[in-house]
Amino acid sequence: MIDCDLQDDPKYIGQLIKEADRGFDIVYTSKSSRKHSGFKNITASVFNRIFNYLAETQASRSDVGSFSLISRKVIDAYKKINDSRRHYLMILRELGFKYTYVNIEHQERFEGKTSYSFAKLVKHGIDGITFNSTKLLRISIGIGFAMCAIAFFWALYLVFLYIFRAIPEGYTSLMVMLLLSTGIILISIGITGIYIGNIFQQVKGRPLYFIDEKLNEDS
Repeated sequence: MIDCDLQDDPKYIGQLIKEADRGFDIVYTSKSSRKHSGFKNITASVFNRIFNYLAETQASRSDVGSFSLISRKVIDAYKKINDSRRHYLMILRELGFKYTYVNIEHQERFEGKTSYSFAKLVKHGIDGITFNSTKLLRISIGIGFAMCAIAFFWALYLVFLYIFRAIPEGYTSLMVMLLLSTGIILISIGITGIYIGNIFQQVKGRPLYFIDEKLNEDS
């Protein structure tokens, strides 16, 4: 797999093949620096930090690109992933086959301009997170419990004010009920999100495991 802009130099293909001959099923390429604009490098770094926090697979590395070599059994396993929006590197990390890295030097773009606008990159990033993680759904539960805890301590504070200081009538009950109901709603949404997340994982129909090697096939 190699991009058509030739920022990944084809001269490294030989090194990828050598690593594959050593028994690695996936050979990634690692770049010490990318010849992109500063803005694109910053946004890529931010995305990787967010993705690694939300991801439920191996951590994403900003220095690793799509330039890679994969074996036939990795291709066969990849073809079993029927997601409508498949993200190449994210799926490779999830497959779990033996892998290694080859260090390369990133080149300037040979010709033309990228067809990926900022909006497309944002959409690509959001798809990558939402198609590979349900953690966002579970975060709302934590927010809900936090809101309920805030409501409890705020209620104690308002009761103290109500007893020892003059505050507008009805303010205490209104604020406590508002915070408490908000927390309960968020917890309910979070619980619903867990069920939706389980449905989401189930309907993707991904294989439960992939076979790396078969032993004693004749027995």
